[in-house]
Amino acid sequence: MDYVLQTLRDIENAGLYRTLIESRVKGAKAFRPDEFFNFASNDYLGISAKADWQDEFLDYVRNSKDLGFVMGSTSSRLLAGDNPAFEILEDFLSELYSSASGTKKSVLLFNGGYHANTGILPALLDKGDLVLCDRLSHASIMDSLKLMPCAWKRYKHSDYDNLRFLLAENAGKYERIFIVTESVFSMDGDLSRLHRLAELKREFGAYLYIDEAHGAGVFGDMGLGLAEAQNILADVDVLMCTLGKAFASQGAFAVCSEAFKELLVNRCRPFIFSTAMAPICAIWTRFVIGKALGMREERTHLERISGKFFGDLRGAFGSERVLGGSQICALVAGSNESVSKLSSALAREKIWAPAIRYPTVPKNTARIRFSLNADMTYESVSEISERIVKIASAVL
Repeated sequence: MDYVLQTLRDIENAGLYRTLIESRVKGAKAFRPDEFFNFASNDYLGISAKADWQDEFLDYVRNSKDLGFVMGSTSSRLLAGDNPAFEILEDFLSELYSSASGTKKSVLLFNGGYHANTGILPALLDKGDLVLCDRLSHASIMDSLKLMPCAWKRYKHSDYDNLRFLLAENAGKYERIFIVTESVFSMDGDLSRLHRLAELKREFGAYLYIDEAHGAGVFGDMGLGLAEAQNILADVDVLMCTLGKAFASQGAFAVCSEAFKELLVNRCRPFIFSTAMAPICAIWTRFVIGKALGMREERTHLERISGKFFGDLRGAFGSERVLGGSQICALVAGSNESVSKLSSALAREKIWAPAIRYPTVPKNTARIRFSLNADMTYESVSEISERIVKIASAVL
């Protein structure tokens, strides 16, 4: 075990040591165990704090005569685990995205976003294909590249001229080309110009894969994501949405064609070889999304407070240090040591905003990522941003 201890010491010396901190999140607040102002969770709509929703759902489960056998998943869906709850949720989501896009869409559930991202593309692609991926896409997408049966390249972050160059350079050399990106980048908080990606897809006859993990629930009139907001749902071949962030549940789903869904059921290893999620999670998800469709005021409020917070920090530290444009705002500290000091200073003031370090972000770009949620008031965000500017100015 000496090598394990030495490895842990090396991690600690590099400023990369991680520990688990027990916590409970309730909208704008987090308890660990003291009360903190919560910038650490992805509960963007504040749904996890809605006790009345939870009570209504539990009453529904208790009183329904049609919800037998919903607690245990029992096995993979291809064995004995294909509970009717999954088809109910998939059909509901399929109808939503089909209606919003004007095209027939199918949906397949997964146990989580990482689970989905690492399995979908390797299942859909073959040796004669090519993936062109945004350089700052999530780690799960980066990890999926290692599993690809085909070639892949990364284009410069949100540089669509660079992407177009790569598309033109490789046109005709491959059977299929997939363009892959996040809609809302999880560590920078900036937004993809999805309409531009849709134009490039059409120009070169490519396929488009969008990770909406941080866009689903937050953007669009119905909260279906940035692809809905930018009116390009019909152009997206695979849309991956997580359920553990704005929708306050567990799991993920892929929106795609029926043919792609059938191929995933037959070739996607994380789907085939994983035990299904608990059916109760699917029933809760159906309940939550049904209500979240109407949370337009919350989405507008979240946009307003996010703009206020982002403006205050960028005004104090400039555009090179403050990244964002969504409900995610990143303050770049640089070194691991600097960001750890800043996170500790914020924690002393009961502000929970953990340090984000390499390899989650590139080296020397360690940062504090502030995630806002609709449970925060405009007044509290205005007050807390002033405190953060004061603390960060003293530390950085």
